[in-house]
Amino acid sequence: MLEIMRDPFGQFLTVAIIAIIAIVVTIILYLIQRQRKSLSWEIISNTPLLSIDEEIRGDLQVLFAGKPVHDVQLIIFKIINSGNVPIKSTDYERPIKLKFGENALILTAKVTEKTPSSLETPIKNEGTSVVLEPTLMNEGDSFTIKMLVNQFDDQITVNGRIEGVKDIQKTTASKVQFTLNFDYFGLTLIFIFILILIMLF
Repeated sequence: MLEIMRDPFGQFLTVAIIAIIAIVVTIILYLIQRQRKSLSWEIISNTPLLSIDEEIRGDLQVLFAGKPVHDVQLIIFKIINSGNVPIKSTDYERPIKLKFGENALILTAKVTEKTPSSLETPIKNEGTSVVLEPTLMNEGDSFTIKMLVNQFDDQITVNGRIEGVKDIQKTTASKVQFTLNFDYFGLTLIFIFILILIMLF
C-alpha cells in the first residue's frame, strides 16, 4: 500500500477512491437524516358477505339494525405512519375521512388491531363516511379498521389535511416495509464503506 501511495498514479487512484466513498456516504447520510412525514393506507381485504340478485330483491328484504341492506362487504382497512417522523394530533387541520361511494352506507366500523397497543384510535361512523380523529402516530404506528359497508362500489376516497403531508398515499404492506427498512439498510452501507476505507489504509 505504501508503494502505491508513492506512485503518482497510485496517489491519484487513492484520492479518487476516497472522494467516491465520501460522496456516497454523504448521499446516504442525507437520505437517512432527511425528515419524511408520510401517512399511507391499504385495503387488507374486501369480502362480499351478502348479495341479493335483482330478480329476488323485490321479494326479499334483509334488515340490519332496522335498515334494509342489499350488498354488504366486509372491508378491512389499515392506515400507517410510513414516514420517519411523528405525526402529532396538532398537525391535523382536517381529520382523515374515509368514503366508499355516493350510495354506500357504513353499517359498522371498529378498530380491531393497533401497533403499538397503547395507540389511541378514536374513530367515528357518520353513516356515509368514517372519520379518524386526530391522534399521535409515531414512525411505524398503524391501526386496522374492520367495516361492514352496504352498496360499496369499489371506490374509496381517503382525504384529510395534515401539516407536511401532501397526500395520504395508497400503498401495500411490502412498500411500507421497504420504506421503514431503508434507513437501517443505509446505515449498514455506511459501515461497509467505512470498513473498506479502513482496509485501503
